[in-house]
Amino acid sequence: MRGLLFVGGETAGYSLGASEPAVQRAMEAHLKPGDVFYDIGANVGFLSLLGAKLVGPKGHVYCFEPLPSITPLLARNLDQNGFFNYDIIEAAVSDHCGTAYLATDRGEARATLTPNTASTIAVSLVTLDELDLPRAALIKIDVEGTETHVLSGMTRVMREQQPTLIIEIHDGQRSPVEAILSETGYRTTLLNDDGMPHLLGQPQATAP
Repeated sequence: MRGLLFVGGETAGYSLGASEPAVQRAMEAHLKPGDVFYDIGANVGFLSLLGAKLVGPKGHVYCFEPLPSITPLLARNLDQNGFFNYDIIEAAVSDHCGTAYLATDRGEARATLTPNTASTIAVSLVTLDELDLPRAALIKIDVEGTETHVLSGMTRVMREQQPTLIIEIHDGQRSPVEAILSETGYRTTLLNDDGMPHLLGQPQATAP
């Protein structure tokens, strides 16, 4: 997806549409006009924009981004590219609801959940199982190493709604992620991209 206007993040790669090509192809294969897309860990919105384009004006994108310094950039990027079929949920997705503490990585648009320290900010925690949102055809998860927490908080959604999943894998998380997906009736395929590995998760009943 080329020719986008961006502020923040990997601006050149985003504008050229060159970031995460395998993830882009998977999204194009699993989203159609009128669908709903969840972007968990939306950051400044590169994949939110692609999702908004693919689902069209009759579809919808739910962008989950906990960093209050990032959400204005996310909204600006969506708006300035002509996408208004979205909602931003300023929260981290996890395995329980409540409050957690986020430590930013040297002021960049990434963060990790940590114990409460003076250098962190408090953010809201939500689970997909406890949110009342329309069924997603596709859910992208990029949460800097807390993938299993997100999945543990959405097992009902996976079993009952069976969305397709794209999960960025961090720090040895592949095995525990695949274990949760297997337990909830999913099979996985590794997406071949440079950089961080991604898993495509599909319900056994619909996977090829």
